[in-house]
Formats: sequence, structure tokens, C-alpha cells
Amino acid sequence: MTKQRLIPSALLLLAAAALPCGALASKPAPAQPGAAKTAAKSTAKPSTKKRTAAAAAATAAGGAAVARTVQGSTPYGERPDAMQMAADIAMRHDLPVDWVRDTISQARFLPQVPRLMTPAAQGTAKNWGVYRSRFVEPVRIRAGTRFWQANAAALARAEKQYGVPAEIIVGIIGVETIYGQQMGNFRVIDALATLSFDFPAAHPRAQARTEYFRGELEQFLRFTHRAATDPFSLRGSYAGAMGMGQFMPSSWVKWAVDFDGDDRIDLFGSAADAIGSVANYFVAHGWKSGMPTHYPVIMQAQGADLAALLAPDILPQFTADEMAARGVQLPGSGAAHQGPLALVKLENGAQGQPLYIAGTENFYAITRYNWSSYYALSVIELGQEVAAAMGR
Repeated sequence: MTKQRLIPSALLLLAAAALPCGALASKPAPAQPGAAKTAAKSTAKPSTKKRTAAAAAATAAGGAAVARTVQGSTPYGERPDAMQMAADIAMRHDLPVDWVRDTISQARFLPQVPRLMTPAAQGTAKNWGVYRSRFVEPVRIRAGTRFWQANAAALARAEKQYGVPAEIIVGIIGVETIYGQQMGNFRVIDALATLSFDFPAAHPRAQARTEYFRGELEQFLRFTHRAATDPFSLRGSYAGAMGMGQFMPSSWVKWAVDFDGDDRIDLFGSAADAIGSVANYFVAHGWKSGMPTHYPVIMQAQGADLAALLAPDILPQFTADEMAARGVQLPGSGAAHQGPLALVKLENGAQGQPLYIAGTENFYAITRYNWSSYYALSVIELGQEVAAAMGR
């Protein structure tokens, strides 16, 4: 078995703001990426008097929940819910309870993180053209060609071994981190603790998201302890995603691979490991070798037919013949596609005409990285642009 060992903090590339958090095991925030807001109220560091009052007001319900007058005012080491979770993690994974408690105790509340996680205000029209321009642009295309040239052998090997085209892998790493230039500047332990114990209550799925991030915190503590890595040394996105491909801790544990053969998994400094891990992630999420990601369509569907085709959203459920019967023609090779398709609609602002495509199971597989059709098509088109610049 390949030994999992993380790299020391000296090798981390500390970038500015994090990009979309990819490889989320559960549904991330919607496209921004996709994978995304009513702002949670934040405050400056309270006075000692206020901190004392907040601590006195904190109460435990079943040892798992705490009422706080000011979000983040009580250190995690003084939070019954945090310390109870530390004990539970230690028991489930046979970890030293003192180490788990001490690590969580030293995590810091990050007031900007709940704000970044809250949903966007309603009423803002999505705009594919604007979204695309953020990712399919000259800086990323030039960086992508350099990345491809430097890692051509690893990309070719991943394509052969996993059946995932090099341009899709290049598109993912480019959208996520501009090929390692922007991997996130938040301490992962702080981001995950904040989202585990202070997820914004205004979020419509606050309970489910809290449970998700508690699971990610658990996986992070588990694998950093077993890899003998300082949990305070790793930096990532505001959601706790790490490395060139922005893997969440659970994704790192399940799907990251040692693709350069040096007996360790390094998604921060090894482009080969990042390439192989992205490809492995896609295969695990249903990627089918040789299948296109999508087809153009000729739209004639209206009314009930259009509503029925759009109802499943990005989940492929219709054959090409069924789509044609409802007024959506697939020209050329699309008409002969074997397997389910989804009619995908991308808005172009309040006044613009939407773009429609027929997404295959491989388009859907890309959305498992980030649950957004806008994100998936940006990945595809960035990869295509880089491939064209490479003369492929």
C-alpha cells in the first residue's frame, strides 16, 4: 500500500484568496464555482467583559450544542460541543484524545469564512458569459500551456490509465488554482473548525452543511495525525480544500494517489500527484472513457416539453430520441449518442438568450467536482483553449 505522507509547511505555496473549492464529497456552495449568499453577522474581537458574558451564557444541550451570544466569542477549547466532538473523534479513530482536544482548542474562529459561505442575495441573474470570462481568459490559458508542457508525460499517462482526457484535467487544475498559483491562504484547521462550530445559521441548509464540515474536520485530524503532519501547517481555501486540485480532506483520503512514485501523496508540490488524483476522482464518480462531455442542440421545445426536459437539471435522464420528441434536436453525432442526456440551461443575464447544451454522463461527472453546470462548462472550455494553444 502506498504510504500517505503530507509535505511540510515549507513547501506550501501560500496564495491569496481561494478559488472554487473542488472535489467536495458533499454538495458545495453553488457557482460563484460553482462550487455559491444572506451574510452572517460578524463582529470584531469582543472585550474581556463581553467574552466573559458570552461564556457564561453558553449552555450545552446533550453535550453537543452551545448557545452563544456572539459568534466566535468563546474559544473552541471552552466550547462543550467542540470538546465533545474531539472526544468522539478520538474514540472513533483511536487517536490520542488530548492531541485532538488540544488541536481543536488552538483552532481560531475566522469571521470572514461564514460570510463567504452564506448564499448570494436572491434576484441576481446568472450570466454564463460573465462567469466564463473569469476562467477562460489569457492568464489561465498561458499558464495552462506552461503546465501542460511541463507535465506532458504525467498527463499522457493519466489519460491512458484512467481514460480522462488531458484537457479535462488541465481545465480542472486551471479553474481551481491557476495551476497551483492560488491554492488558498487560510489555515485549514481554522476554516474547518469555523465551519464545524460556527456555520452561518442564515444558510438554508445550515444543519446539513455543519454535519458535512464536521466530517471534513474529522478526516483532516485523522489523516494529519497518521501522516505525522503538523495540522497547523496546511493552508487551503476558506472551505478547507487543499492543493492544486483543491481536494477536501475526505477526497484526499479516498481518491488522492501517489502518481509520481515517490511513496507519498503531495497535492501541493507534485503536479503528477495532482494530475493522477483528479483523474482518479473522475473515474470514481462515473467518468466513461471516450464519451464526449456534451453536444450542441437545436432548440424548439416550449411549454410543458421544455419544463419536463429541464426538471432533472444536470442529471442525465433522456435519450436523444426522447429529447427530439420534445423538441430538442441533437445534430450530427449527438443524435446517435448511446446513454442518457440532460438538457442543460445556462442563463446569460436578465436580457440575454440562454445557452442550451445536451450534457452526457461525463458532463455530470465533472459536476461531481462542483455542483454547477457553469463550472463544468468553464472547465471544459478552458481545457479546450489550452489544448488549442498547444496545437492539439
